Amino acid sequence: MNYIRGWILLSVIVGVMIALGFYVLFQYFLFRDRSFLYFFLSFIAFALYFLTYERVGYAIFGSDYITRFTSNYIAILCSFFYFGFSRHFLATRQHFPRTDRFLRLVQVLYIVPLLFILLINLGVFWNFSTYIHTFHVLAFLALIIVAIRSFANHNPQSGYYLLVNSLFFVCLCVYIYYLYHRPAIEHTAPFFLRASLKIGSLGQVVLFALAMAHRFRKLSLQVVEKQLENERLGKERIIEIQEIISSKNIE
Repeated sequence: MNYIRGWILLSVIVGVMIALGFYVLFQYFLFRDRSFLYFFLSFIAFALYFLTYERVGYAIFGSDYITRFTSNYIAILCSFFYFGFSRHFLATRQHFPRTDRFLRLVQVLYIVPLLFILLINLGVFWNFSTYIHTFHVLAFLALIIVAIRSFANHNPQSGYYLLVNSLFFVCLCVYIYYLYHRPAIEHTAPFFLRASLKIGSLGQVVLFALAMAHRFRKLSLQVVEKQLENERLGKERIIEIQEIISSKNIE
């Protein structure tokens, strides 16, 4: 029963992530706001991670080795894109330049394990996943601290981000606990413990999609206001020209 429920939840998560991902990608092409692009890349990578981790890739590649190898690196890429999304969503470059440099450093550090692909294929550094899990926890804890600081400075979007990321952080910690104790509790663990990362990710992508819809409306209003302002300035310019012509004619 847990197996069937897990696959049903996986299908829902992947479908929602892909659908919302491409919806947000369309918004990126409209406004060229990088937070939309990073949102798309992050959650599409999340969907691919779940597909590979749940051995969907086994049916394609026919090898558990390739499946495990791929899921580890997709997870790293997912976190890399998520940090980019967080930086642009919270506008840390404008509000906290030093903090933004720190987040960029953490984001770059996620690329480092990707450089060990050849060594892993040779059997070196294969058991480094424990350190990656610890790094995930510390990195997302840093994002929560940044969100708290941003919220204290009255950033309107930071409160929403803080709520969503805190809920996901709890699910992430629960899932990492399950990974560490998996050999002993694999057959007795409750469904929530097994699916904690999926549940947290589904809630995260849905809530953030609502936040991005609010951002879409805000950008749309800014575009409309800019167009109205341009029309007003154009009319004022026409009136000025007419007044100058009228003055010249009188002279």
